[in-house]
Amino acid sequence: MNRHLLRLSVMGLGLTAASCAATKQSLQRLASVEVAQSVKENVREFSQCDRLKADISFQEEYDLGGAVALSWVRKGGGLMLANTSEKQLHQYLNTVGRNLAAQSSRPTLRWTFGALQDPETFNATSAPGGYVFLTRRLLQDVDNEAQLAGVLAHEIAHITLKHALHSYGGFRVKQCQVGAWTPDTPLLGEALDKGSEWVISHIAKGFDKDDEFAADALALHLLVSAGYEPTEYTGFIGKIPESTGITSTHPKKPERLKRMVAVLEKAKTPSDGFSEWPTGMQGLVKPPLPPALTALKASSPPATK
Repeated sequence: MNRHLLRLSVMGLGLTAASCAATKQSLQRLASVEVAQSVKENVREFSQCDRLKADISFQEEYDLGGAVALSWVRKGGGLMLANTSEKQLHQYLNTVGRNLAAQSSRPTLRWTFGALQDPETFNATSAPGGYVFLTRRLLQDVDNEAQLAGVLAHEIAHITLKHALHSYGGFRVKQCQVGAWTPDTPLLGEALDKGSEWVISHIAKGFDKDDEFAADALALHLLVSAGYEPTEYTGFIGKIPESTGITSTHPKKPERLKRMVAVLEKAKTPSDGFSEWPTGMQGLVKPPLPPALTALKASSPPATK
């Protein structure tokens, strides 16, 4: 190769190297811009996640509540619907429960009340959308309708105050925040099953004390609004055995009773906040239990398999 051709070849290689370097720098700049835009978009999405805590539609609440309710029914051994008496018991629970729910801030929910077969666990539970369940074991310790109404009112209060739904909202926010940075995170609509598991776990561990106290206070108001003697509910709380399931997910009984007594004492003083309370608690009732429930109290629990 002559000297002229050699010079041209070297110049060509230099131009090629320069071109590659320029291209590499250009690609790096483009990549940096794309990363910056991606980060900016992720930050924007992350900042909007908090709205998901409150932005829960009625349909999503019902779907979530249905999934949670189905889990409670399975864990509770199924619903008590084996015979006419048990079916009448369910009709009675729904009559009392819906009357109480009608006094609440969410009377139009599709309220559903049921009795679970569970003969050992003394418990009542609820799910978003208006589902409330009581175990056989708890029902056998109820002495009158006012006591039963108190238990139902407490669970109605959890639903109307949206305690479990707020927990689910927190779950949605976390899923959204993770999804803003992790492309493979499932869409929120695909995470309903995980959401129901989250709510079930949250309820099983127990609401925090403030939620329980708020549910007790609202339950007393619902009882009086429906015409029941509220001290029957406080009496029922006082006789709950310490070893049963209901106390493991609630504050200690003495603290609950102290708070409820304070609410009732305040009610004796007329004020705008207690307009539904009758003077001297006159006219409030504690009706006897119907035959379907008295028969349950007298019966032995079903044999476990």
